[in-house]
Amino acid sequence: MLKWFKDVKLLFTDTDSLMFETSTDPELVMAEHKEDFDLSNYPESHPLHDKINEKVIGKMKSELILRSSVSIRSRYFSLFLDEIQSVPEAIPALRYFYEDNPDDRVDAGRAQMMFDEEGSFKHTRDAVIEGKPYPIKGWMTYKTNPMQTGANRDKTIEMINTLDFMMTVDIAMSDTAWMADLVLPAPSYLERQDPLSAFLASSTCSGVITRDPVVPAMFESKPVFWIVKELAKRLELGEFFDFTVDDFRKAQLKKIPEVAKALKEDGVYNVAGPSFGIHKGKPFKTRSKKIEFYNTRYKDKGIDPMPVYKQPKTIPENHFRIVVGRNAYITQSASTNNSLLWELEKENSLWIHPKSAAAMDIKNGETINVKSHVGKVTIKARVTKETRPDTVYMDTGFGVLSKGLTNIFGKGACIAQILEDKADKISGNMAMHETFVTVSKT
Repeated sequence: MLKWFKDVKLLFTDTDSLMFETSTDPELVMAEHKEDFDLSNYPESHPLHDKINEKVIGKMKSELILRSSVSIRSRYFSLFLDEIQSVPEAIPALRYFYEDNPDDRVDAGRAQMMFDEEGSFKHTRDAVIEGKPYPIKGWMTYKTNPMQTGANRDKTIEMINTLDFMMTVDIAMSDTAWMADLVLPAPSYLERQDPLSAFLASSTCSGVITRDPVVPAMFESKPVFWIVKELAKRLELGEFFDFTVDDFRKAQLKKIPEVAKALKEDGVYNVAGPSFGIHKGKPFKTRSKKIEFYNTRYKDKGIDPMPVYKQPKTIPENHFRIVVGRNAYITQSASTNNSLLWELEKENSLWIHPKSAAAMDIKNGETINVKSHVGKVTIKARVTKETRPDTVYMDTGFGVLSKGLTNIFGKGACIAQILEDKADKISGNMAMHETFVTVSKT
């Protein structure tokens, strides 16, 4: 990067991309060093268009150049574009959740504006424990691990213990699988066939990818779609799942032959330029059909119609605010036991500022206690200036209960054990940064 651009400042990275800030004009750099870039995504009419390095491994590709932007946090920003280019019509929405969610679902009415397709694990868990509005007897999870990702782990255990039966489909013996009555092994991403999926501003569906198996599935692992179909047959609901993944894909592509052609030839469909996608030329979904600073729908639901800043709760004396975050080595709790990634991080630690650590005579690497209103853990301290004096942090995915996670069992601490399960009033999602903890020497 430094050989092309001056004063580069990295803003954030994603799986296969990075965003950076520079005073150097990127298009001038690419014009002078065409041999180092894949310029095939530029329109043929653009002076930079060149297919010589199309899909060549190791060549950089420019996805989006922002002349100015407002960034709130990683991957969450508003753009101000100098000009808008026309783009091909994007693929229609590829979401396949049910839009006719029943009004009597267990978490209904517990949040002001909950996303029906997502629901709220926090409110569902509370409803199951309370047995209201009706008792829940069984639970099936797939490729998710609420024992590690849901705040207040003891409460998740309480919910599971109220059930008659629990089944988990996963590729590893996660803590959630460890608690289940039945665990069915799923194929890994290299062994699995999936429906088409949107990416690149996914809500607009201006990019489409697919996944097909590279190698056959090992042992007795079965795709979750096969499992659901077999269960449906036994419940006399087979007629609703009388199709294959290939059939589903064909239905997704029925009205968009250009996407089908791109997927067949290139394996991916990608709209170059601004990602209006399915929203191109359509009005906003507000009552005025314009951008609104004052939302009357919010007012009708008892929500502030104009965003109002609310001061976070003051941190009590001798306490710290604990926050959650991401690690470049691991994906939440899904990959901490991976043997290769485990070599990079064998256990987590509590980040604490040197000023705060010195006040308690805590040394780097020393074992300490961290306690909240809902739990207590023991963990090693990482004394660092990478956090604030009033804030502490630890990675997710350690302190596991599952003995099947042989690399990390007995290592580190579980942040879900001490996070309080407070909820966002509007969406019903967990409010993860509202927990205050004390830190002490063991």
